[in-house]
Amino acid sequence: MKLVWDFFGVSNQMDMLQFYYTKFEKAHIAGLAKVMAEKATGDPLLLSCFTWAGRQYARQLMGVLTRYRKERGVRYSSPDSDVDVVCMGRVFDSWELLQKG
Repeated sequence: MKLVWDFFGVSNQMDMLQFYYTKFEKAHIAGLAKVMAEKATGDPLLLSCFTWAGRQYARQLMGVLTRYRKERGVRYSSPDSDVDVVCMGRVFDSWELLQKG
């Protein structure tokens, strides 16, 4: 928790709320992933955060792909079932940690 608080310059959870409501800046919040990735080596908790996040991205992607294929009547075994996925954003600079999920 100290890592997150230090990143945002706060001292408690209540002070965090401003960054998600009144001072919301997606780029700043995404910058936390970079700091976490830099500290993740040898830190089981941070590594598990990236593994969990990778699983969440995979679940979201599977939901989108399932709907995409259903709407187009494409079967999974069809050569037309392949879809290219482009991951954009600073959080994906940590792909080597996310892909474990």
